Amino acid sequence: MMRNDYHFVEFHFRSCSYHAQVTLGLDLELLDLETMWDVDPTVRHTVWSLVFGGSCMWLVTNAVDQGMTQRYMALGTAKQASMALWISTIGVIVLILTSCYSGMVIFATYHDCDPLTSKLVQAKDQLLPLLVMNTLGKMPGIPGMFLAGIFSAALSTLSTGLNSMAGVVLEDFCKPHRKKPLTERQMNIIMKTVVVVAGLMCISLVFVVEKLGTVLQMMSSLGGIANGPLIGVFTAGLFLPWVNSKGVFIGGLSGLGFVAWLSLGAQAAIASNRLTFPTKPVSVEGCTYSFVSQNSTTTVPLDTEVFAVYRLSYMWYYMVGCVVTILVSVVVSLLTQTKDVSPVDPKLLSPLIRRFMPTKKKDKLGADIVLIGMKNGFEDSQKENATSEQSSLQINHSSTT
Repeated sequence: MMRNDYHFVEFHFRSCSYHAQVTLGLDLELLDLETMWDVDPTVRHTVWSLVFGGSCMWLVTNAVDQGMTQRYMALGTAKQASMALWISTIGVIVLILTSCYSGMVIFATYHDCDPLTSKLVQAKDQLLPLLVMNTLGKMPGIPGMFLAGIFSAALSTLSTGLNSMAGVVLEDFCKPHRKKPLTERQMNIIMKTVVVVAGLMCISLVFVVEKLGTVLQMMSSLGGIANGPLIGVFTAGLFLPWVNSKGVFIGGLSGLGFVAWLSLGAQAAIASNRLTFPTKPVSVEGCTYSFVSQNSTTTVPLDTEVFAVYRLSYMWYYMVGCVVTILVSVVVSLLTQTKDVSPVDPKLLSPLIRRFMPTKKKDKLGADIVLIGMKNGFEDSQKENATSEQSSLQINHSSTT
């Protein structure tokens, strides 16, 4: 395979790598049997981090994400939304299993001729297109189908996010501050402007993303800044009736600030090579092409000078943001609670919490009194009507006589 041909494919491929993070986030680190059950939160991938941290991550995606919520609201009934979610879950499971299998195939193919060591590729995200070109490059049309699949997946994700962002800006930032309702033309201009500006920002961030290591970890780290506190806010609202708006607001800001400091600090340490992670052993003994050998093949150990919190696995960022938000919300709500607290509408709480909510006896008694009064009033009006009818009959009878 010619290097120029490969770099042509790689140029198009990397432009979509930011949004196809599940498929492209391959760092050759499989679960180590010796550390997979380790409870140390600094271990990058363990069973505990994948189960608990991953569950929180997917809960955000399927429960409170604006794009998914917009899809649910587009359906007619809750049953249809539930069915769509189950179908999506099956597709995601197939996608993840396919991605894991692709990663194992890449490691099995290049473990004795590492393209990174031989400088055939410059980043780990380029390993998948290299495998496609090496194995299927001689078959006409297959590399093109591969690129078409990557572009379609990236554009579908991008279009959903841009559409959701435009809707949020219009509904939450533009309409509430307008005294007169916006016309159809004005709403179209606002939404198209938001899409263009956000799209240009996404394109410009591609050049930043390639400097921040593997795409999957970068996406999970930066996504946890906003999504972790977001799931914390919704959890507090659904399961904690005594939490007030002031507590949730301060709790959300606290979770946002803490995870932002944690994530950005870790990403800065990774970008400066002060924080590295062990990978599977590879070599170049099986290479059949010539390349300039590197004198130093040792890996940089984990820097002990890096702040200890920055070593936390990125899989825990979502849960950390959620927990910090809930704890701060509860504390602030208890400190700012007043005696005149308006009752919470049970419809806003989870069905699991509704059964434990106290019954409103005063409202029930008041309703009974109103009903009794209405009944008595109705009976009195019936008696008055009967009396008036009887009187009118007597008058008519006397006049006839």
